[in-house]
Amino acid sequence: ANLESEAARLFQEGRALLVEGRFAEACSRLEQSQQLEPRLGTKLNIAFCQERLGKLGTAWRVFQEALSSARAEGDVAREAFARSRMDALAPRLPSLKVRAPSADQLTLLLDGAALAPAQWNTELPVDPGEHTLVAAFLGEEYWRRTVTLRESEHVDVAIPAAPEETGPLETGPRAAGT
Repeated sequence: ANLESEAARLFQEGRALLVEGRFAEACSRLEQSQQLEPRLGTKLNIAFCQERLGKLGTAWRVFQEALSSARAEGDVAREAFARSRMDALAPRLPSLKVRAPSADQLTLLLDGAALAPAQWNTELPVDPGEHTLVAAFLGEEYWRRTVTLRESEHVDVAIPAAPEETGPLETGPRAAGT
């Protein structure tokens, strides 16, 4: 019960901050509440908060998760709310399409998080602003680029193929076990 009251307190604080237009603080409280006690209503408030902060891709993804939860719980009103917010966001949403060569041992990172191969070559909703893409082959980074997207901008980035595998590494200080 203690955990629940803490989650409820954080939620109430978050809601009050939302009303005051203090979105960064509101998001923080709501996210803490959601970690303690995940609730659909809290998730919808977090998505709304992210939207107000201009984090459109983040908001869209959280609304999408909320929509799935609402559908699973049979919560028609919240499902409709999430869908209406997603529809409203769609035209403003920046997206990034990462065109990747299919290769074993290729890892792609977007802002430090690994992209699953299923996310390659698809439009990924992202927040407006700077994003860093990194390509690594066998764990070694070989390509990096930062792209900046504005609202409703769609950018395609082609990842070059990994350099041909080189021979055995030269023995340097690292290999000598120092």
